[in-house]
Amino acid sequence: MFKHKLNIKIPTLRELLRRDTLKRYFSKFIGLKASPHKLAWSVAIGVFIGFFIPIGFQSFFIIPLALALEVNLIVAYISTLVSNPITAIPMYYVAVNVGQRLTGIEVLWSNFEKVFSEFSFSALMNLGTDSLIVFFTGSLFLGLIFAALLYIFTYKVVSYYRKTTNLYSP
Repeated sequence: MFKHKLNIKIPTLRELLRRDTLKRYFSKFIGLKASPHKLAWSVAIGVFIGFFIPIGFQSFFIIPLALALEVNLIVAYISTLVSNPITAIPMYYVAVNVGQRLTGIEVLWSNFEKVFSEFSFSALMNLGTDSLIVFFTGSLFLGLIFAALLYIFTYKVVSYYRKTTNLYSP
């Protein structure tokens, strides 16, 4: 019988959002032994997958993609958390509206309510072709825009911070 107990303390949300905690994690991120380009690319890929792929399916895409593109898997995976149970409905609402404008296809928001109430692959596939086209078109567009913006932001922040603090720069 396994008798060893792991003494792992999982921080609360309040502890995670404390300024000193955020500063510590930011310093760890900046200090990762990777170029600013590679860190920014890792964030951008994670954010893209976070916007484009529905929650629950992102891991199936981000892990092989990060390994294939040789980016930081942990950074890319954490970046997919841009979509989470708190942000999903507003993100998907915007994606549907953007998708409708880009495609010219009108869909009812009520089509998506079943997906949110019982999130499953079958519920997603039962949306119908028009709703899927609208959703994925909007998600693709938003994913590309936010990935590009966060690539630029991350690259500039990492580069600037490393120059001013004389941290590792490959």
